[in-house]
Amino acid sequence: MTLSSLNISKLVAQGLVVFNRFPWALLSSALTTCIVIYFIATEPDTLTGANLVLAKLATTAMLGVFVFTALRLLKHSVEKGTQLWVLGFGFLGLVAYYYSLPGDMYGFDALVYVFRHIFLILLFLVAILWTPFIKCNLSNVDYWEYVKDVLLALLMTINFTIVIVLGVNVALYAIEELFGFDIQGKYYFILDVFILGVFSVAYFLSQIPKNPLSSKASLPPPRVEKFFTLYVLTPLTGLYFIILYAYTAKILVSTAWPKGVLTWLIVAFSAVAVLTYLFWTHFTTEKTNKYRRWIWLAVFVQTLLLFATITMRITEYSWTENRYMVLLLGVWLLGISLYFLVKKEAKIKWIFVSLSVLMSISQIGPLSAYSVSKNAQTSRLETQLEVLKNMSNAKDAPIKIRYEISEGISYLSNRYGIESLEPIFPKITAEFKVLEKQKKDAEKMLREEDDKVKTSRSKSKEVYKKIQNIFKDKPKYYPLYVTHELGFDFVWSYISNNDNKDKTQNIRLYRGYLEGETYLERDIRGYDYMIRYYGKSYDDDTKLDMTPIVYFENTDVTITFERFLLTIQKGKKGININLDDYIKEILEKHGDRPKYLTQNDLSIKKENEKLKIKIEFHNINKENDMKRRNISFNARILYKFKGEK
Repeated sequence: MTLSSLNISKLVAQGLVVFNRFPWALLSSALTTCIVIYFIATEPDTLTGANLVLAKLATTAMLGVFVFTALRLLKHSVEKGTQLWVLGFGFLGLVAYYYSLPGDMYGFDALVYVFRHIFLILLFLVAILWTPFIKCNLSNVDYWEYVKDVLLALLMTINFTIVIVLGVNVALYAIEELFGFDIQGKYYFILDVFILGVFSVAYFLSQIPKNPLSSKASLPPPRVEKFFTLYVLTPLTGLYFIILYAYTAKILVSTAWPKGVLTWLIVAFSAVAVLTYLFWTHFTTEKTNKYRRWIWLAVFVQTLLLFATITMRITEYSWTENRYMVLLLGVWLLGISLYFLVKKEAKIKWIFVSLSVLMSISQIGPLSAYSVSKNAQTSRLETQLEVLKNMSNAKDAPIKIRYEISEGISYLSNRYGIESLEPIFPKITAEFKVLEKQKKDAEKMLREEDDKVKTSRSKSKEVYKKIQNIFKDKPKYYPLYVTHELGFDFVWSYISNNDNKDKTQNIRLYRGYLEGETYLERDIRGYDYMIRYYGKSYDDDTKLDMTPIVYFENTDVTITFERFLLTIQKGKKGININLDDYIKEILEKHGDRPKYLTQNDLSIKKENEKLKIKIEFHNINKENDMKRRNISFNARILYKFKGEK
């Protein structure tokens, strides 16, 4: 009892120490946790009114955890009076961030808010690594010790959180199974959120060194660090170095344009190379310093190649957030590599300072990734729409134009919400919003009626039919709706890539459901066995990792699918079905792009002296894959051995 009291007292005392050091960060974490738990407990249908305010508060407070932590560490770099001003600016920045969030629930579907939120958290997480040292000229060795302590604290926090969450969830599950309790799933989530928002944040903050300016490296470094540096990071950097420079030599010899994947390989190489340089800090000698400078020279040369590849993509396809971030990363790598090559006594803290500065530019203001890419893609879309206006019939426009318009609409609506396209398509967007609101209102009515015990089934069916008829024959997905109103069908990439080729090369055939139809109601009379079969084959000798052959135990029946030929065989007698021919038959009967097919349309019946079979396809896909055609399908196969009773 005394031991428990001591442990609790010690835990409370440690918690108070952490709270006294990082009060605003912990309060922000607590606010986020409470709001998320409230949403899990109440399960609101929509984010409107007070719920929208709470969602924006939780999002802002989550960012505040990292903002206030970084600002609190400025205590070691600025005067006390200045600290209050910095804290005030931090509050104003978070208020501005709150008002920058979308004003309705539909806005939260825009990926730009997700990307920006993640990058801002990363920005202030990196800032934690340098804010205490603005005025301090700590040696690289001692500074790297502080950085390692923070990164190790983050890593341990993640590991401890995973272990505790798994342990608590398993314990709850055991209580359910052993004692017969019924614990709702949401209580699992509530406990997980509480652990993450309270324990994890408090533990991470408690592990940040109390006096960063007094950080001292323990030399020689631990064995595990030496092993990781010498035998993991260094060989990995060397491997990337050999691969990339061999490919660079190939480009120079063949004068062929570099492939797009090269961009990400260079990014990966640069990340590993910089990390290797940092870990070599504790092994600095006159000899190793020469080799470390070669790391920056390798990064510098590869950055030039990075500029060539990403510039080519931007010139051809315009700006996107990814291309912007890659280009900005190239600028950072070029600048930081030149700094370490030219400056003999270079400080590694500027790696993190410069990274934070460029990340802030990429996320805030008119030069942010989102502003640049949105303006560029909007301008590109408007240019293509001008071309479309000159066409007497939109369907007759070149497929390249229709595809680029489709891609532009999809990109902007997914990244920035349909409001970003409202200035371009005011009437179409307004009509879509009206139909979407009617659909959501009807769905809400249906949910409310389903919750009522006395609601008749026929009444629910009427509401369901009303929902289905709101859009009538128009697409329910905004990008497809817009192209429909412009006068042509949305062009997917696989259609664009196969223009002027065999029109049946990329086909999606899906079985629809009749009203009231269920899986058990389908006709299985006359058959004794059934299996689910997933098949895929190419038009060449390509072998799949999982062979499409099924052997039936205690029988001599096999199913194979090779070169589009599906064979069901018993003994020496087999039934062969060429799915390529079967797809062509369906298209001849139902058109090039059938929108709805019943189970009867997608069923095959055959028999021979030994077997009687019926194949019910759920879907059949025919497409190009690395310049080869393939057919894949999902079906259930019913069969009967003739002569069996």
